[in-house]
Amino acid sequence: MHEEVLVFHGWGCTGKDWEKYFKSSSERKYHFFDRGYQNKPFLPSFSNQQARKELIFHSMGLYFAPLKLLQEADKITFLSCFNSFHPQETFQYKLSQRSLALMQKKMNSDPSSLLQEFRRRCGIMESFDFSAIWDWDLLIRDLEILDQHRLEIGKLNAELKIYWSTKDLIVHQEVLQRFSEQFFHKCCVVLEGKDHSLGLLSGRGEELT
Repeated sequence: MHEEVLVFHGWGCTGKDWEKYFKSSSERKYHFFDRGYQNKPFLPSFSNQQARKELIFHSMGLYFAPLKLLQEADKITFLSCFNSFHPQETFQYKLSQRSLALMQKKMNSDPSSLLQEFRRRCGIMESFDFSAIWDWDLLIRDLEILDQHRLEIGKLNAELKIYWSTKDLIVHQEVLQRFSEQFFHKCCVVLEGKDHSLGLLSGRGEELT
């Protein structure tokens, strides 16, 4: 059976980052969402109604997809995803808010350095391209969404798979666990020692199925 897969990247990344890992074949065709952080936005949709429809979300990428796509999909894979960025526990909640506020502050003073460090912590090892033109205003607005917005997903009928890591340096462990708990852990795979991209963007990831 032919498969059509839409891949949604998270904050601070682009569709091209994920093109290096997910390669199309005669049986499996990938389309890559791009938020437009480098001024080239693209929102893919399912075009082959006869194909098996799959969505792959990384991190905040879940926030960028129209909810109707989740209802159309036959399979959904969540990589280090969440629907509320801050932990619930009071102390950790305040600490997370403070860390995000510092990110927002640095985005206004030295955005290139902050984005370079963020991508490194995600596991992106390639050199940061300081010559690239980034939409800093959009990146800042999306940080505000992280701080304030809880995403309501609703009931999903698709086959689900959730991956997250015990060594994620971007999203708190409580948040990752809470996201998987809403699906009763039946489809959750916890990886040991991987980064926020689960090793995929650094070339150290295992094949995820």
